[in-house]
Amino acid sequence: MISPKTLTRLAPAHLWFLLLCLLSVAVSWTSCNALVRLSLHDERYTHLVVVPIVTLGVLCLEKARIFGESRYCPAVGVPLLLLGLVVYFCVEKRLLVAGSLTLAVVALVILWMGAFILSYGLTSFRKAAFPLFFLFLIVPLPAEFLAKIVRGLQSGSAEVTYRMFHLAGVPVLKDGVTLSLPGVEINIAPECSGIRSSFALVMAGMLAGHALLRLTSRQILLAMCLVPIVILKNAVRIFCISMLGIYVDQRFFYGDLHHRGGAVFAALALLILVPLLVLLQKSEASAANHAGRTSRWTGLIGHGHRPPSERESES
Repeated sequence: MISPKTLTRLAPAHLWFLLLCLLSVAVSWTSCNALVRLSLHDERYTHLVVVPIVTLGVLCLEKARIFGESRYCPAVGVPLLLLGLVVYFCVEKRLLVAGSLTLAVVALVILWMGAFILSYGLTSFRKAAFPLFFLFLIVPLPAEFLAKIVRGLQSGSAEVTYRMFHLAGVPVLKDGVTLSLPGVEINIAPECSGIRSSFALVMAGMLAGHALLRLTSRQILLAMCLVPIVILKNAVRIFCISMLGIYVDQRFFYGDLHHRGGAVFAALALLILVPLLVLLQKSEASAANHAGRTSRWTGLIGHGHRPPSERESES
């Protein structure tokens, strides 16, 4: 908990930060409006409007740790604010044409970071590194780059689904992202790539890693596992619907499970994620115990003692 004295001290910093954020949104209003419209009307970008809410929530939950030693830092904050303004000015004046909305939102995030450092200082910035860098997920990926990600998810899902049919003993032929099965041909379209659920799972995995894991190495390992989990989830979805459509009722190819069953298979991804988190937590505990034993014996050796293994070898 933050003491009343600290709250009183932080009140001007909060006001400065809020004012700077509102000014940055006002300056970049055209881009903000385009970003919201993109998120509401294109399912590939539906996660964008959620990102600032998540960042704000994490900052509020961890406010005692983040803001306990806040200090103004104009030496770093002001240059970052100027950098954000320069980038946004170049985008608005068409000096940077390629990916204009992407660069405009990058400039907006830089402005927010500059405002944070100016208001709260570098110590608070380091403690708030995760929620602040999480803000970069609000940057809309260029359509060409996003299309490459979708194609990668399509190819991965097709390959894993093909292996599943082989393991199940179902005759199948694969041509790119098209699977030929008895009496039916399945084309894994971009809409079946699971791009929307992929972004949701990545965000959920990052938040879970931040909340439950302490070591950066374990958090990175968790992040690396998220893409295979997404592909496996997509493959299980395609496999289940295909098997039901072939051997039970062809209406499964066009029914509710196909069009609105994403939540069911998203739950499967979470079921895979939970035991993975437990294993990573156990590995952290094991690493901490090993480090504790090592440091304890290092201290004893410094005082003339030796570990049991050395004493046993001499006897």
